[in-house]
Amino acid sequence: MILSIKPEKAGRMESAITSSFFLGALVSLVVITNPLTKIPLFLSLTEGWSSGRRRSEAAHAALDAFFIMVASLVAGNLLLTFFGISYGAMRIAGGFVVAVIGHIRPDVYLERFVNQSPEEYLIAPKWGIKNYEFVAKLEKRLRERGEWQGRWYRGKSKR
Repeated sequence: MILSIKPEKAGRMESAITSSFFLGALVSLVVITNPLTKIPLFLSLTEGWSSGRRRSEAAHAALDAFFIMVASLVAGNLLLTFFGISYGAMRIAGGFVVAVIGHIRPDVYLERFVNQSPEEYLIAPKWGIKNYEFVAKLEKRLRERGEWQGRWYRGKSKR
């Protein structure tokens, strides 16, 4: 038996899926960029500026950010398409990383998830995520999934 969807329902389903992906992307973007933390940074960088100049600079920065995000979206989709990688595969890869940690010997110390260059080498030292913040998020995800490093390890541990 072949399953089919009536044309009038297909349009509604496609619209629901598209809006669901758009909403998911928007929430992800807000979480990743965390715009509320940028307000104090912007105010400190523009201290002493007139409100008109601040507004103009904020509008210019927003427009630049918009074009960068659109270019990243297009380039990212082109790269994923070129290599034949689906969004589902990307999610699976993230889950795979969590699963692999369970197979690593418990006495192996995992570090350097995030690059932490000396502050004098950075253009904007306040940007990004600190290693300890990433580790906290990873540990939270492991707890949510009932995983821990070495859970599935069957060899001899050196400890």
